[in-house]
Amino acid sequence: MKIHFLAIGFTPGVFKPIASIGADKIIGFHIGPEDKKNKEVINFLEKNLGIKVVKKRLEPQELEKLAKEVKKIVEKETNPGDEVYFHIGGGQRELGLALTLVSLALDYPVNLVLSRPGVKPVITKSVPVRTLLTEKQIKALKEINKTITLTELAEKLKIAKPGVHRMLSTLARYGLVEKVEGGWKRSLVGELICGS
Repeated sequence: MKIHFLAIGFTPGVFKPIASIGADKIIGFHIGPEDKKNKEVINFLEKNLGIKVVKKRLEPQELEKLAKEVKKIVEKETNPGDEVYFHIGGGQRELGLALTLVSLALDYPVNLVLSRPGVKPVITKSVPVRTLLTEKQIKALKEINKTITLTELAEKLKIAKPGVHRMLSTLARYGLVEKVEGGWKRSLVGELICGS
């Protein structure tokens, strides 16, 4: 099944890549109250593609909560083997950013579609960050559920401090953890990967 996720509020230019790719299902995100322009765009897509757009209205909130909510919806609406597309070039910018972050945190790659008015759409595969991690790194990431010191993490993992330091440095390079006062904590993408 080909499923497209996008921010409602995009220009009808997004119609072309969806039409050329094909779609079985479209999930449209919108933050705040629905307005006339959103209804026009949805009607345009439904009329021209012959596919009902499932609307998911989200409350205005900080990016971390928004990305977690979007991830839950994506996981609920997709099944293994689905061909998934995230349209990240239009609509409300925070939704494009949330979709981009979610693409990194999923266990499978998705197609990122960047479509802008007047520019040929670009489609690329995401690389799930989890696929770059070893089992030890995933375990370490899960153990960092609150601010933790290097010593505490070494004790939990039963690994020498130099090994844990190298692991934290790698996780920090991937943008999954960050050094904070009092130790280390997971970043937003780290939280999304761990499902928190």
